[in-house]
Amino acid sequence: MRPPEVTIEQIIQAGSHLEENGKKVTGSSLRTRIGSGNPARLLKVWNEASVTSRAGAVTDKVSSRAPQEGHEEAQGLIARKDGAALSERLVVALKLLAAAQLSEEALTAKLHHCQVVTDAVTDQLNRTKLRCAELEGREKLHQERIAELHSRVDEQRGELHRGSQARIALQNALEALIGREKTD
Repeated sequence: MRPPEVTIEQIIQAGSHLEENGKKVTGSSLRTRIGSGNPARLLKVWNEASVTSRAGAVTDKVSSRAPQEGHEEAQGLIARKDGAALSERLVVALKLLAAAQLSEEALTAKLHHCQVVTDAVTDQLNRTKLRCAELEGREKLHQERIAELHSRVDEQRGELHRGSQARIALQNALEALIGREKTD
């Protein structure tokens, strides 16, 4: 992909010039003013750089915050022969500042949203960990109970075997007694 022929500053200057002359800023009007470039890209860059009303709002904020001396110095520079170029650069800088502020606000909102989601996921993870610990505790109790039951089953088998041995011994003794009675 080749780099664009037209810089962002050229696009903003062309758009500002069109607005100053009361013309509508479109992709085609930007291309006509600049002399080259993809109209769709030119308009996209212009829109991203912000519109004049946002730049005006930022200008008001900046000028209200600037010291009076600095404001007078800026007015003196604009009044010079190269004042038009400085004025255009100031408009471009203010538009870029406005775009950066909007971008910062959007990023701050995204960050807040991500923090809310992260907190919710962390809470769910903690609840899941607690549930797992409870289930592991129950499993341990069940394993102990199963071991006790296996032990009791083994004891019962032993008793059953001893009972079976005793029954066989008694049956043999009974048969021996019955056999003696018959011989007597």
